[in-house]
Amino acid sequence: DAPTQFDLVNHVPIESYLPGVLDRELYDDWQLATYHAQAIAARSYALVSALGTPPGRWYDLENTQVSQAYRGYSHHATSRQAVIDTAGLVLTDEGSILKAYYSSTCGGAGLSPHDAWGAASANALVPKTHEPWCEASPYFQLKPIERSRVTLSQRLAAFGKRQFLPIAELGTITTMAIAERNEVGRASRFAISDDRGKRYILPAETFRQACNYRGTKRLPALSRRLRLRTSHVNPIVRGEQVIFTDMRGFGHGIGLCQFGAEGMANAGHDAVEILATYYPGAKIERAY
Repeated sequence: DAPTQFDLVNHVPIESYLPGVLDRELYDDWQLATYHAQAIAARSYALVSALGTPPGRWYDLENTQVSQAYRGYSHHATSRQAVIDTAGLVLTDEGSILKAYYSSTCGGAGLSPHDAWGAASANALVPKTHEPWCEASPYFQLKPIERSRVTLSQRLAAFGKRQFLPIAELGTITTMAIAERNEVGRASRFAISDDRGKRYILPAETFRQACNYRGTKRLPALSRRLRLRTSHVNPIVRGEQVIFTDMRGFGHGIGLCQFGAEGMANAGHDAVEILATYYPGAKIERAY
């Protein structure tokens, strides 16, 4: 029989790699409560990903930020303790294990999967405005970035061709702006117009991925300094440059904010309170 939501048959036991995930996702000296929250979120995300692996694919997750950072089994004491303390516990939403997304720094306002990629959203992943728990993050507020309008246009078109999106036909950018904001005021759709009179709309994280695309040899290399760390940003076309201003955060901003979790832990909150903040309405249940 095919594995059910709470069945680990034919899958590697999740505890065999969670310690190696936690000490890649969090700083070594962070609070145990933060590690507890991250362990439950990471286990939930990993189980949903593993149980949804397409037939014939020989892996369940990637060992990078595409899925979960991982560097092999860890002997980091806090990671191991967090896994032992939370063994078998997952987040659920309406009876199903929640794909509990998480990222480094939300900048005080969240996204949903629908905002980010146009994907289906769960009730527990609704966007929220958060207290500035993550203000200690070096990414809480970022300096503006300037990019060439011409090469950015080429990058967006190349991304569109790779992903079979209409923006593959983009000419040279004439305007770029926030098209929609979600219920907490964070940009959820971006509009790009070109010199051919066409207008394209991209969800927030698709926009960021397109701006950072580097998959063709004909494009100049994109330095780390010029990469967008967040879609929590306001783009403005000025002359031959596109200026990205008002940038806050690092990562997609869905679900758990890792720096926010640590801020809450430092203020005395436990993992249950942290998870309730970033996954409102989700339940903590035992899967095995």
